[in-house]
Amino acid sequence: MLTKCTEYVKNHTYAAGAMLSLVGAIVFSGVLSNGLVYDDGKQLLENPFVRNAHLWRRIFTGSVWSFMGAAAETNFYRPLHIFSYWLVWRVAGPNPTVYHFFQWTLYMATGLVVFQIGREILGNDLAALAGSLLWLLHPLHVEAVAWIASVPDMGCGFFYLLAFLLFLRAEESGGRRLARHALAALAYLPALFFKEAAFSFPLLVIAYWFFFPRATVPWAGRAACWGMYAGAAAIYSVARLAALGHLSGAKHLWKIQPQIIAAALGLVGQHARLFFCPVHLSVFHTFDPGSSLRSPWPWLTIVALVAAGALRKRLPVLAFWWCGGR
Repeated sequence: MLTKCTEYVKNHTYAAGAMLSLVGAIVFSGVLSNGLVYDDGKQLLENPFVRNAHLWRRIFTGSVWSFMGAAAETNFYRPLHIFSYWLVWRVAGPNPTVYHFFQWTLYMATGLVVFQIGREILGNDLAALAGSLLWLLHPLHVEAVAWIASVPDMGCGFFYLLAFLLFLRAEESGGRRLARHALAALAYLPALFFKEAAFSFPLLVIAYWFFFPRATVPWAGRAACWGMYAGAAAIYSVARLAALGHLSGAKHLWKIQPQIIAAALGLVGQHARLFFCPVHLSVFHTFDPGSSLRSPWPWLTIVALVAAGALRKRLPVLAFWWCGGR
C-alpha cells in the first residue's frame, strides 16, 4: 500500500502539489476575514510612504519606522516589507482583506517550494508530501500567516527557500553550474531585503556541503559558487549601511558576550520545544534565558545535532528545510 502511494505521488506531482495547496488554503482561509491589529494600523494607515505613490523611494532609504521621524528609527532595514504594502495599496487601498490574501497566497506558494525541496533531499515523493503538509499546517506558522505585519517573515521565507531549492538543483546539474548558482543567488537577494534573518543562507550552503560531500566538485569550484551568495549578502549590507549608517546597533560586532551565547542556546531549546510541542502559544512571545537553559531542550537539541553531524545524516539540513520559512 505504501509503495503504491509513493508511486502515485511520484507520477502525479502536480496533483499532489494542488492537493497540498488546497488543504493549506482551506485551513488558513479564516485569515481573510481578519482586520488590522497592533503594528498594522501605523505601518499602513499612518504611513505616508505607503499612501503616497510618489514617496516609494523613501522606503529604501530608512528603517521600517523611518516614516515616523528620526525618533522612531530602528535597526530593522526591511524595505521590501513596506514596499509590498505600497504595491498592494495601489490595488486595494487600506482594505485588509487584500493584504491578508497576499500573505495567504504567498504561504501556499512557499508550501509548494517546501514540497519540492523535500523531493530533492529525501528522494521520496510521499515522504516529501507528508513533511511539507506537516510544515504547512504547523501551529507555529499561524502568526506569520494571520498577521499583516508578519509579511517580512513570509517574504523572507519564500525567497530563502526558493533560493535553497534552486541551489539544490544547481548542485545536481552538470553543465552551466555557475549560471544556475547565480540564479539561486539572485532569488536569495530579495529574502535579505525582507528580513535580516536571511543572512544565515551562506551558512546553510556550507552546512549542506558538509553533510552532503560531493567528491566530484573541488572546493575551489564551491568557493566560487559560495561567493555569489556572499555577494548577495554584501549588496544588502552596502544598502543597509547607506540607509541606516551602520550594519548593527552593537558597537563591536566581533565581541560576543557570554550572555548572548547563553541566550542563543536558550532560544535553540525554546524553538525545539515549540517545534515538537506547539502548545500554549501566544502572540506575545516571552523568553527567559535562565529557565530556558535549565530545561533539557537546548541540551537535547545540541546532542541530537552533534550526533547527526558525526554520522553525516540528513537531520541538520532537514531542520533548516523545516524551519527556514518561518
